[in-house]
Amino acid sequence: MRSVLRHIAALLLSSAVLSAQAADDKMLFVEYRVVSADLDRIRRDMAEALHGLLSSQDSGGWRPHVTIQNKVPPKESRAVIDRLAADFRPCALAISGLGLHRYLGGPWETLAIHPFRGR
Repeated sequence: MRSVLRHIAALLLSSAVLSAQAADDKMLFVEYRVVSADLDRIRRDMAEALHGLLSSQDSGGWRPHVTIQNKVPPKESRAVIDRLAADFRPCALAISGLGLHRYLGGPWETLAIHPFRGR
């Protein structure tokens, strides 16, 4: 795992962008999609290094995102999407490192933070 983290720390993430997305017609959450080949590579390398240790959710599909709103009524979700979409423009996103968190049934506990140092 340490070798994977050293490899990850050497990457400079410059190609990430944000775009507005909605889950489906029910619109129960609002998110910004993160698009980055570097981040996809990091995730793939980590998943390979941790093969057999990941939960079915973590070893399944990969869709990096920033959650804006979650588990809300469809009408409220639609109003937020409309407000965000009015001014949203895809933009560069600086990713400063990786965090390891444990889900506690609602809140998340931070276990470790690994900042990137660049090249």
